[in-house]
Amino acid sequence: MKEMMKLGLVLLLFSAISAASLALTNQATLPSIEEARKEADLENMQQVFAEADDFEAFSDEDLAKLKEQAPILNQLFTALKGGEKVGYVAKVIPNGFGGPLEIIVGFDGEGSITGLRVGKHSETPGLGDNATAPEFYNQFQGLTLSKEIGVNKVQAGDNEVQALSAATITSEAVTTGVNELGKLLGGLE
Repeated sequence: MKEMMKLGLVLLLFSAISAASLALTNQATLPSIEEARKEADLENMQQVFAEADDFEAFSDEDLAKLKEQAPILNQLFTALKGGEKVGYVAKVIPNGFGGPLEIIVGFDGEGSITGLRVGKHSETPGLGDNATAPEFYNQFQGLTLSKEIGVNKVQAGDNEVQALSAATITSEAVTTGVNELGKLLGGLE
């Protein structure tokens, strides 16, 4: 009985030390992880709106009002060039086949898409994660948010994109995220 108690206490002590070490490691690396995430977001913003040289975040209050119109909106920035507004960059998070799917979209004041990138996701490797390939996301460039963008399984038509093979749910999730931004066009000026 004493041996079992001793073994239990040793195991408890080992577990407590391990948990404390993990907590300290997490706390120590959190700023680096957040900084790397901000850098990745900035790089994605510059890829979806190459003309811009700076990005100004919307206030929390303004963002909350816009989320009433487009609930999957996560972040919104004004794209600036030489201090002048040239458009917007938004991050929306619709649900794909594997769960939440981060989409970063650049668009000008008229609603023309300047670029799109798919960020963090849990889509199926080799199928839904092909949304991160230029062959898919480049289809959105030049399309307009002023009318709904569709998904076509065979061949893209006017204001449509061609669905990823065997990943229609992911294709539709990306398109839904983009279409939600169309609801905001009138309220962004």
